[in-house]
Formats: sequence, structure tokens, C-alpha cells
Amino acid sequence: MKKTLFFLLVLNVPAAALSAEQMALLNDEELSDVSARQGIALNFEMLINATLNASGEVVPDNCPTAALVASGTPDCRFALQFNGIDDAWLVVKEYYGVFKLNEVHVDGVRTQDSASGYCDAACQERFGVGFDPDDRPAIQLSYDHSDPGSNTAFYNDAEIFLNAGKVAAEFNQSDPSGNIIVPGYLRNETPGAAIGLRMADGVNGSGGPAQLRFDGNMMMYGY
Repeated sequence: MKKTLFFLLVLNVPAAALSAEQMALLNDEELSDVSARQGIALNFEMLINATLNASGEVVPDNCPTAALVASGTPDCRFALQFNGIDDAWLVVKEYYGVFKLNEVHVDGVRTQDSASGYCDAACQERFGVGFDPDDRPAIQLSYDHSDPGSNTAFYNDAEIFLNAGKVAAEFNQSDPSGNIIVPGYLRNETPGAAIGLRMADGVNGSGGPAQLRFDGNMMMYGY
């Protein structure tokens, strides 16, 4: 049963304090002049079958042990099936990774108020006649490198690590009538592997995530 709760807030404020002048709404131009002492900084972390230890090394986690895999339990994996090939899968096995964004600054800004390159001819065609990208409210994403300095080697804006131990083609196990008994993405019938992948770098070498630096700003705006 749904219930609706009503809250009544009563404020005892002198009528003189609610004059039309004092309660006037701010327009876009006035709002654009408002500045704050602090903005918003976001940290984003995505761990895929992995954790980071105290030294910053990537450690596989939540995946079957080698003994379980040997007894038939599938390892951590994902698979792709292509249109028109119903019984075959491209299986990425022993798959784990890390992706992090560190201290992404989020601010409310306005686009440049004079002619700019924010929207070229192709952009204008997509948005239609009359669209003007100049002097519009926007959300800006950026990184602050003022502390280390613009010319200092600083690579901690983002971190990425990806491991794929084996990439192989696997096929469904089906009965004579075509019913699938074991789907290909759970099988280990293909010996060896076509390819393997590890994306890593940084202070921990092949055991830690690659570190990246981003310069410049990205703005998101609409109309």
C-alpha cells in the first residue's frame, strides 16, 4: 500500500524581509557572475574482478582458483558472438582490470561569448538553423595541475589496467537436434590461444595500472 506523506514548514519571517526587490530572481548573466570558494571534484573507480593492494599492484579477485578451473569451473571471462554465426564465440579468458579517474573537477561555466570554434559547419547542420553555441551555460570537466606545475611530469589523472590471459574461439556443444547443452562461452575446448593482452605501466611495471595525464577542458552544453 502506498502512503503519501505531507510536510508543512512554517517560517516566521517579518513581511518587510520579503520585499519584491530582495526576492527577485537572478537571470543567467547575474548567475554567471556568482563564484564559489570550492567546486566539485569527483573520483571514479571501476574494479573488474580485481583489487588494488597497498603497493598499488593489481590483484585478481573473485575469480575461480587454478584448481577450480582445472576441474571445469570457467575462469573470469567475457565473450562476443557475431551476427550470423550462432554456434561460435570469441571468448576472452582470465579477464580482469581497473579503471580510475582521480579528482575530476566539475564546474558550471559559460562558453566563449564571441565567435569560436565550438560548433563548425557540421555541428550547425546537426543542430539546425539558428543554433548559436556562444555564451551558453555549460558543465566543464577539467584537471587542476597548478600544484605540480604545467611543465611537471604528472601522470595521476587516470589509471587503467587490463588483463586478458587468453583469447580463443569456442563453439557450442549441442545435441543432434541442435539444442545447446553447453554454450561456447563456458567451454575450454580450444587448445592454446590466438592472442593475450596486458595493458599496464607506471611505478609497478607490468603489475600496476598505466597512469595518464589529461590537459585542457571539456565542456558539455545544449540548447
